Amino acid sequence: MLRIRQVQLDALSQAEMDRFVGQLVVRIGHEFPEKFEELGEGRVREFVRRGVDDGQKFRIRLEGALATFVVLRWQYGEQFELSPDRLWARDVLEHPQLPDAVKISLIADRFESRVRGRTIVKEIPRGVS
Repeated sequence: MLRIRQVQLDALSQAEMDRFVGQLVVRIGHEFPEKFEELGEGRVREFVRRGVDDGQKFRIRLEGALATFVVLRWQYGEQFELSPDRLWARDVLEHPQLPDAVKISLIADRFESRVRGRTIVKEIPRGVS
């Protein structure tokens, strides 16, 4: 019988997380090239990792929902402070029964309808130094 130890599972999970973070860094680089260049890959990677960690605290686990959460934070600030709907978004994120994909879809739809497709990245996202 094959026995996989917790350390091995953790290593597999970390490798998957590193892959996912790397994909998000590339996505941000493609979607926001000027800000990406200004900050550099290392700082963007730190931002993405914080976003992934924070998303998991809100029980956002699906990769697509988590990726959208990180990109929304990039566009609207780590606490959504660039959005007039930041308090509403916080309430949605903290809702104990909404599925993660529904939370992110609600927030993305509302934010995108408010800005009508304009990009809001004007300043360095909070927490990125």
